[in-house]
Amino acid sequence: MKKFFLIGSSSFLLKNIEKFLSSKNHEIVLISSKVGKNKKKIKCYLTDYSESSLKKILKKEIQNIKFEPVFIFGNVVTQSELFANVDEKFLDIVLEVNIKLPLRIIKIVLKEFLINKPIFFNISSIRVHPGVGYSLYGSSKIFMENIFKNLAMEYGRLGCIFKTIRLGIVSGGLGTKLSERVIQDCGKRSSIKGFVDIREIVDTILFEIKKKSSNGKVIHCDNGYF
Repeated sequence: MKKFFLIGSSSFLLKNIEKFLSSKNHEIVLISSKVGKNKKKIKCYLTDYSESSLKKILKKEIQNIKFEPVFIFGNVVTQSELFANVDEKFLDIVLEVNIKLPLRIIKIVLKEFLINKPIFFNISSIRVHPGVGYSLYGSSKIFMENIFKNLAMEYGRLGCIFKTIRLGIVSGGLGTKLSERVIQDCGKRSSIKGFVDIREIVDTILFEIKKKSSNGKVIHCDNGYF
């Protein structure tokens, strides 16, 4: 049994990951700016994502556990318009949520709980490939992929794991906001048609937790997208 920290737990994807993980009797800590409800083996924390708030939550939930905490970053702000139409407020939000927030949490964990040998999963997207209408979103994802590779080099020798799961399109969440044309174009570049099964995403994460040899790597869970 592991203890999973789900960051951005109000998203469609992490809500479903939560459901599958809890069915396998793992402990789950949900960290979100939105209100959640505590359940059996699931703790919910409301936070403003400030350093002081995050430190308080993490200290309470990590300091007494005897196994590696697992962090899954599903926090994301998406984009659906051309770069020239994006205002500065939206740019700041993308940088804060997609980049600064996960880095703030990782920094706290590495400084305060390095001895626990934490495991980090960055949820990325096939939209790291260049395209029209998601330049900021895709660039923020490729940034996180690259920094996870670098952090694996810095802290892998100390027992920390950093991996990226690069996803194709799932049936809910972002998948409901994409046009039929975009979904069809994605299908044409995939070896397996249809949406990515969230159960396979969870199985991939559980498998990769035990596999140290792929530290720092990008793990594809994208229906064979080329």
